[in-house]
Amino acid sequence: MRKMTILKRLLPVLMLGVLSVMIGVTGATVLHTMQLENPIKTPPVEGKIEEDINGNAKNAKFTNDGEADVFLRVAYTETWLASDGKTILPNRTKDKSGNMISPAVPKWNTASPWDWSKESKEGWIYYKKVLPGTVAGPNANHSTGYIVTDVDFANVAKAADERYKTAKYRLHFTMEVVQASDDWDISREAASELFDKTIALEGNSNWVTNKYNATIQWN
Repeated sequence: MRKMTILKRLLPVLMLGVLSVMIGVTGATVLHTMQLENPIKTPPVEGKIEEDINGNAKNAKFTNDGEADVFLRVAYTETWLASDGKTILPNRTKDKSGNMISPAVPKWNTASPWDWSKESKEGWIYYKKVLPGTVAGPNANHSTGYIVTDVDFANVAKAADERYKTAKYRLHFTMEVVQASDDWDISREAASELFDKTIALEGNSNWVTNKYNATIQWN
């Protein structure tokens, strides 16, 4: 009964954040939108998507600004907008030899350890650690590492379609979080209800004594 009561409190805590980054081939413009949904007052669940842009280089990471510890998943989409401001170009096109290419190639940070799952068939990438909230104390790391470190536009010059040279490229990130309880069974049920995923602990991970260093397997 206690677990069901706590689980009912956890289930509504869902945060959605969207970062839309517009990267032109010759420059960069940043557009941010953020939506937070937190129907219950305790504990607060907040987050943000942080980025650094230097020319065409882009770094993106995700931060937990709330009180509660959370599980995190992210998704991304790419779009090309032609210079007419109306035409959406495909993410893959033919080069001048007729081969299919991607004009833009995000550079994923694959530095070890890689704390993200492989992209699921639904398009989500799951963070394999708990992202601490303020309850973890001031010395906790409340941000993920950078998931993207650059965007490579080298193939733009190879595209047979000249419109890519003046088009604007958008890389959108969506993040969703759900509260991670100190009780493993409750956390597992919440992840199942909201993310429709079964979670387990990898290796010798111990949720009770070493929650913030535990590695989560998303199935």
